[in-house]
Amino acid sequence: MTAALTQPHRTAQPGDGLSRTKPGRDLFQIAELVEKCFSSGMDAGGRSAIQEMKFIARLWPLTWPLIILDRPGLGTGFVWRIGGHVIGNASLYPGGAHPWLGPGWLVANVAVHPDYRRQGIALSLMRAGIEFVREQRGRWIALQVDAANTGAQELYKKLGFTGYETLGIWERTGLHQLVSSADANTWHIRSRRSQDIATETDLIYNRARLGAMNWGHPIERSQLQGGLLSDIGKLLGGQYQDHRVLPDPDRPNRLLGVLWIDMSGWHAARLSLFLDPDLRDPDGRQSLLRWILDNHAFEGWSLRLETVAEDNHVEEMAQAAGFRKTHNLTQMRCLL
Repeated sequence: MTAALTQPHRTAQPGDGLSRTKPGRDLFQIAELVEKCFSSGMDAGGRSAIQEMKFIARLWPLTWPLIILDRPGLGTGFVWRIGGHVIGNASLYPGGAHPWLGPGWLVANVAVHPDYRRQGIALSLMRAGIEFVREQRGRWIALQVDAANTGAQELYKKLGFTGYETLGIWERTGLHQLVSSADANTWHIRSRRSQDIATETDLIYNRARLGAMNWGHPIERSQLQGGLLSDIGKLLGGQYQDHRVLPDPDRPNRLLGVLWIDMSGWHAARLSLFLDPDLRDPDGRQSLLRWILDNHAFEGWSLRLETVAEDNHVEEMAQAAGFRKTHNLTQMRCLL
């Protein structure tokens, strides 16, 4: 370890430096580190995840059998320790099967304590993570980074990552009503039918979401296919997903937009908006969002929206309806 990394208040201890994450030893400190590094921009979901990590860490004697089995869904990662304390972390999770790239991994967070930045720690953590994914025969590794964080993006570019899409995240809580009933939806919105699956797949993969990512995860073909087993699995997990589609009025067999509505919890839903870039009509671009905002069944719900960033027509409607933008997240990926 270089002298620069050894702070006066940290006495070197065995196990310092880079190592694989040991949840029983590191999980609580990782939660504290992530909270310190990202609390200012953390939404309710992020704060809840931090509290969950701390809860699991406190109950470690009861939860360690789940981790020791090294089940893929539980994730892994690397830490950098100094004086027995975690001052750097990179968390990795299996990313599932990307529709054309195959299996890969996701970087959930990369955090370095402010007192130890610009010393190459994040670079070392990420290199270790990339090597681990190669050993697991992953084909890619992906992450999301704040669009304004150019320093982090430059770091990832040094490691072979490229940015391919920026998505905007919006939130609305409390009671809001759309501007007025005079703004009635003139575009035809309907439920997705089984015969729409092929055209929905074409829209999402080939036009609306070129990175094939949604809420930081690959859009797997099973999500588009649906079916009885998929629906039962979602219901057993306390979730329900509805697909609303916007047909092309000039070509009925083509879709111009799709809205996924993932309902879970009490009066809360996550919205994923997919729009054809060639759809120029402002009312058309706003129609799917307008549909849910005009739907009394969702009145007063807490809503989170993910859509391609800098879509002026969608953003104008979101702001008018009481949404607040929380992040612009650039998707970056490294092919292995």
